[in-house]
Amino acid sequence: MDAHGRALTSERGERVMNTQDVPSYPTLRTNPFDPPAELAARREQEPISRIRYPDGHLGWLVTSHSLARQLLSDPRFSARSEFKRAPVARPGVDPYFGVPALPGWILDMDPPEHTRIRQQLTGKFTARRMREMRPQIERECLRLTCGAAHTAVELTEGLVVRTDRMHENLGLTGSLMMSERLAAVLAPRRRQQLRAAPDRPAR
Repeated sequence: MDAHGRALTSERGERVMNTQDVPSYPTLRTNPFDPPAELAARREQEPISRIRYPDGHLGWLVTSHSLARQLLSDPRFSARSEFKRAPVARPGVDPYFGVPALPGWILDMDPPEHTRIRQQLTGKFTARRMREMRPQIERECLRLTCGAAHTAVELTEGLVVRTDRMHENLGLTGSLMMSERLAAVLAPRRRQQLRAAPDRPAR
């Protein structure tokens, strides 16, 4: 609708959504262990839809598995953090979105930088290399498991697990977990790194 309450249409007579009508990413859950009902409905009825990010930017929400695969393999789309926005408001994540990634952070890179770094790492994780490392990995896992088991016995003495309270807490926090707290703690360090990093030319 425009300012006068009239529906907006394209030149071909199709209805056009007013940007003011674009909803935010659905987060309301009736069960903390299930996705939001609105998100599930979009997956069934509208696999590609518009969303509004908390900072006001508009984006697209893709909920179809097949369409998501096409999108992720399409070189016209970028993984660079300069173009990313947090879909939901989370404490401490602002320094990680809308700015260049730190050197070597492969998850926020596009080819050819991503390809170059990935090729350097690929040879370290071949099936043959993993088989050769298996004895060492098994010994380390055993050492850590035994140590963790011993510590767990001490920590759990007298411990009472209240699953009902855990369920209530998940509902109160919107299913936010430890990662949110870590992001809030690490955010100031990220800001310091960005301030200390030299200016980078635009790519």
